[in-house]
Amino acid sequence: ERMLGLFINTLPVRVRLRPEEPLIGLLTRLQDEQAQLIPHHHYGLSDIQRNTGFGTLFDTTTVLTNYPLDPSVLDRVLGDLDVLDIDNEDATHYPLRMAVVPDGDSLGLRLGYLPDLYTRDEAQRLLDRVLHLLETLAEDPERPVGDIDILTEEERHQLLVEWGGY
Repeated sequence: ERMLGLFINTLPVRVRLRPEEPLIGLLTRLQDEQAQLIPHHHYGLSDIQRNTGFGTLFDTTTVLTNYPLDPSVLDRVLGDLDVLDIDNEDATHYPLRMAVVPDGDSLGLRLGYLPDLYTRDEAQRLLDRVLHLLETLAEDPERPVGDIDILTEEERHQLLVEWGGY
């Protein structure tokens, strides 16, 4: 009650992909598995790193912002104090970070990256793949995970023709 700020515990998540499993089944299973782990969420990242012996457990973070701000609440809570502008900026030391944030009646995606590891074009291609996966989920939630193609035509040509000789 006397401290201001966001206190979160970043934890690694292992996702096992089963090629025959439908997309919606994967998401349901992942949600169930994560719900079973809630009693262990107090375990800190530094403790996990120390106990596993690994210095780096992951290099990508995904954050779902589930606390949408209703600006009208500020008037009631802050009284005479005026808030003129509200904005936030995500910053981490991880090479890739994706945040899902409420934006009115929809959700927005923010992809952050370290520019010394990824170019803007590489980051855009990764974001395009995420959007493709989300579109696939919306169009065909029963599609098996192993049937999802995330390569662009150019990448497929390079892989099969230029590098593979097909």
